[in-house]
Amino acid sequence: MGIWMVRFRPTGDVVDAARIRRVTVQSERCPVCILEHVLLRFCSVLSVTLSLHHRANVPSRDPSHAHPRDWNSETFQWSSSPPDDPRMTHCISRLLQETIDMTIDFYYTPGSAPCRIVLLTAKAVGVNLNLKLINLFTGEHLKPEYIKLNPQHTVPTLNDNGFVLTESRAIAGYLVDQYGKNDSLYPKDPKKRALVDQKLYFDIGTLCQRFGDYYYPIAFGGAPSDSEKLKKLEEAFGFLDKFLEGCRSTGDSRGSKSEMIFGFGLCKYHNVNKWFAKCKKSIAGYEELNQSGLLQIKEIFDKNNPKK
Repeated sequence: MGIWMVRFRPTGDVVDAARIRRVTVQSERCPVCILEHVLLRFCSVLSVTLSLHHRANVPSRDPSHAHPRDWNSETFQWSSSPPDDPRMTHCISRLLQETIDMTIDFYYTPGSAPCRIVLLTAKAVGVNLNLKLINLFTGEHLKPEYIKLNPQHTVPTLNDNGFVLTESRAIAGYLVDQYGKNDSLYPKDPKKRALVDQKLYFDIGTLCQRFGDYYYPIAFGGAPSDSEKLKKLEEAFGFLDKFLEGCRSTGDSRGSKSEMIFGFGLCKYHNVNKWFAKCKKSIAGYEELNQSGLLQIKEIFDKNNPKK
């Protein structure tokens, strides 16, 4: 586990970036294997900078140091000790994160609330996703290559270097487990995690479901308001308001501005109203990653339901 690069000999060879991209970088891979592929990137990314630093007094290559794989092992010398130069350590850490990040493709559409769940989670965890926009209105989700990835032809879909996952809440949990620096977002303690899972299941099976049942026919089909479906949605928000009682993230809701979602007022759901207002202020990337997508859906809603 103590393998570090301490010498770099510049080379004119061109590294195949596409091949690097296909490298599997997942938790079951040992750190040495990951580091080896990071070192590949030094050939193309740091050759100019590091060649000046290491040009003098470069030792001759020891054949015993040759690497068994097919990349140019003559470029590197190895040691069991970390590099003395802190800049080298910083470069290795940065390129390691870049190598991990570049493998994660994310198929999404900004107007989709489930897609925005994943975008916000990735932002919180610090993972950069390779965004691949899917236009549902032109049928890009029905193309054979996408159906091969996701037979349900839904968004979002995550492809972490061959590991394909669908369902936004499952993707969010995976990103935290796989790349999170700690378990603060998704606790490992069984009881604490169960409470998080309970809210996620409530969201997908009740709150989000009833929201879609009421609003989607209006937004996309121009259907009239259904009073029975509205009552079911109001009931779901009542459940959520009860769940948030005593939650320290809500605080005192008196005097706070009433939030609106598609004209659905939250004023009578005091805990939800306060919690939602706080989320907008405290969640990293909320305006950029969530609010912009919400406005896209609102445009569609207003277009299909012009005010009379």
